[in-house]
Amino acid sequence: MIVIWEVTRACALVCRHCRADSQPVGHPDQLTTEEGKALLDDVAAFGRPQPIVILTGGDAFERPDLHELISHGAGLGLHMALSPSVTPKLTHDAVRQMHAAGANSMSLSLDGAVAATHDGFRGVPGVFEATLEAARWIRADQIRLQVNTTVTRHTVVELPAMLPIMLDLDVSLWSLFFLVPTGAASSCRPSTLRRSRTSCTGWPTSRARWRSRPPRRRSTAVSWSSGPAAGRRGSTPTTRSTAATPTGG
Repeated sequence: MIVIWEVTRACALVCRHCRADSQPVGHPDQLTTEEGKALLDDVAAFGRPQPIVILTGGDAFERPDLHELISHGAGLGLHMALSPSVTPKLTHDAVRQMHAAGANSMSLSLDGAVAATHDGFRGVPGVFEATLEAARWIRADQIRLQVNTTVTRHTVVELPAMLPIMLDLDVSLWSLFFLVPTGAASSCRPSTLRRSRTSCTGWPTSRARWRSRPPRRRSTAVSWSSGPAAGRRGSTPTTRSTAATPTGG
């Protein structure tokens, strides 16, 4: 079982597709530390196999008690995962602290192959390069990394160029979300599975180049989702299908 807890609405980004309509400060009715711990106690009561709990938002790092919540969940035997926004609060030291507290996997969002696309989507310049840097921190510390990409009719053409980025970052899972126009995303134009597949006809040619690379130790999986989770910043989706991508060899 996967439990996705949006721990706060607070976030410094202004993403065009945000389902939650993020805000500068947390909602006054968000769970307190003790209420959050009680929630994790309830989740742990489901028993074995212990659920996966993903802390997301908003930006989970906007909660000063994030370390305490992760540590409490991990102490209960829960598989704790973190889906932060890429802001100045996401530092290498912060990644290490959350890993030490018990977060054994993290996910980041990357919505384009170039800075202009991703930064435009996220509403803050410099986030593209900061995301690549954060991804390298996560993998350097041997933390499982998932990358989430929101697909729209304007960004789908960049998917072929993004695949080698995923391979270079050594991600465990690349999740492609089809945009659900809710919240701030109401003004965005979603793509469709048919349009996306048509727009990616250049992939077979690119795959031939990747096959010439030396074999990697493990593959990167790609998942497609068109469910309600598509509006979230970085959650683990329920997928329609999953297939291993070519990794050389």
